[in-house]
Amino acid sequence: PVPFHIVRSLQELEHAASLVPLPCFYLSQQGMDNGIERIQVMVSSPNLSKVQSLDLVYSRLGQEGAQALAESPHLTHLQSLSLRYNELGEKGARMLASSPNLRHLSALKIRENRIGNLGAKALARSAHLSQVRRLDLGFNDMGPPGAKALARSSSLTRLESLNIEGNSLGTAG
Repeated sequence: PVPFHIVRSLQELEHAASLVPLPCFYLSQQGMDNGIERIQVMVSSPNLSKVQSLDLVYSRLGQEGAQALAESPHLTHLQSLSLRYNELGEKGARMLASSPNLRHLSALKIRENRIGNLGAKALARSAHLSQVRRLDLGFNDMGPPGAKALARSSSLTRLESLNIEGNSLGTAG
């Protein structure tokens, strides 16, 4: 079993940020306030540089949180990033796609974030995501243009698993 830390409050997060680095970090803020403040505390910790897997489900990141993650110099060793249900939108997806700090990701889950076609296209064009093998873009308001961009991507050449369920692809997608 891989050691991980579950955080339920801002005080726990501040304490966890000072702990000996753990390879996996899970933070769910469902039903909690101060979402962006929590993320900013976390991404500013140098201890995050040892984390390989980061799961921020229901953390209400939005575009501001996506920007904080994308700009954090402490995520350069991250291999798996799960941002399910975070209201990232198309701009949040573009911020993540443009981040060289995420260049070692092999798994990226951005399920139910309303990234749309433009967000999918940004991910498909990203040279920084060339190591991604598993990509979950389910239920993201994506249509045929986004799906085609992913299928034709010259950057996502290592992709082994692509989940695009729940998008309005029709017969053209």
